[in-house]
This record gives sequence, C-alpha cells and structure tokens, in this order.
Amino acid sequence: MKKNIASIGLILIIISTPLLARSNDVDNQAIIEDRIKPIGQVHLLQNPQPALITPALTPLSAKPAETKTTASTNVNEVYTKYCSVCHATGIANAPKFRDPSLWKPRMTQGINVLLEHVTNGFNAMPPKGTCSTCTPEELKAAIEYMEPK
Repeated sequence: MKKNIASIGLILIIISTPLLARSNDVDNQAIIEDRIKPIGQVHLLQNPQPALITPALTPLSAKPAETKTTASTNVNEVYTKYCSVCHATGIANAPKFRDPSLWKPRMTQGINVLLEHVTNGFNAMPPKGTCSTCTPEELKAAIEYMEPK
C-alpha cells in the first residue's frame, strides 16, 4: 500500500511539473532572450560622404600601383618581376630562359601563337603569366627577350 501511495505521489509530481513550468514560460522566455541577445549592433551608412572614405576602405578590385606596368617599362624588369618565377628554372615545363632546345619548337609556331598562349594561358601557365596588368606589347617583348639570341 505504501508503494502505491509513493507511486501516485510520483505520478502527481511528474504531471504537475509541466503545469508549473507553463506558468513561468513568459519569465523564462524573457530570461532566454536576454541571455542570447547580440552584444552589439552594426549600422551601415547608406550613402557615405567622400570625406569618410579612407585609403584603408578602397575597393578590393583596386590594383596596387607597383603591379602596374607601362610601355616604358624595361623588358628585363618585366622578365625579372613576372616571368623569371617559372622561366628561370623551368617550373611546370616552362621553357627555360634562352634555352635553344626548349624554345626552338615554340618559335616555329610563330610569335602570334606564343603571344596567344601567354595572353590566354597555356598548360600550367595562367593568362598573362603572373603579370595581369601587362599590355600585349609588353608580353610580346618578354617572349622575344626570353628566346635564344
């Protein structure tokens, strides 16, 4: 009999617990929302004033000045800065600088084909090699500079 009374008491506690919790749902919800609220807010300017833009906020598409080349750039500088990365050692089957055995088969294709390969990329070489700002004239000059003399 004592076991039945204990069992009934336990059942009443189990049944009444959700009822007690419901009475505090509003309070519990407020506590939970307070606990998980953001610690800060972000406000974006819709039309920023030009004076508010600093050099650190320039668009990512802007190229650093030092990567730009000009028509007056020395071809040796273009080769040293961009082409020598692969062509000095022959990385990824790049023809080594002025190596006749590697350049002769390529030279028979003609400068226009080589220029197309450099411009659009060929095999492991990306478009324009590593000089994304080089002009076609600079790329052509770099090819001619690397060919055996």
